[in-house]
Amino acid sequence: MSTNEKKALLFCSCSGACPRMEKIDFWALSERIRLELGDKVEFTALHPGFARRTASGS
Repeated sequence: MSTNEKKALLFCSCSGACPRMEKIDFWALSERIRLELGDKVEFTALHPGFARRTASGS
């Protein structure tokens, strides 16, 4: 992998049901990633429940 390749970030919010996730401000997190990583990240995505579906095999 070359150092010029951009990354994609996928955040799973688990519908906010997890106590560790309920207070995360995903908008602020995305902005911080944009400011700190800049052009190293092509896009970020938020997908509620992604981990729950993949863990259950659906």
